[in-house]
Amino acid sequence: MATDNLISFVSFRSNGTIDAAHSHPDHHSVAYQKQGRVKMQIGTETFTVEEEDTYFHPMSVVHQHEALENSVRIETKIFPNGGAVAAWNELVGIDK
Repeated sequence: MATDNLISFVSFRSNGTIDAAHSHPDHHSVAYQKQGRVKMQIGTETFTVEEEDTYFHPMSVVHQHEALENSVRIETKIFPNGGAVAAWNELVGIDK
């Protein structure tokens, strides 16, 4: 699902995958952990996300995921100033 202010998608991470610590200056994220477990760092807090947990990381806050098992999450990104579709297209390499 996508609008100019919101995009929602399913994300898979295989066991052991560690995303680089990063932040997003243009959107907030809400995620629902559908399957598996991940170690999640948001700002200065670190915790384990279990199946059926939901978490939030606000715009511009550094965060990092480490898959402790094969994992699936449903993530919704909220772009207060618009640009969700353009940001998604850039992320996945779709030309305008």
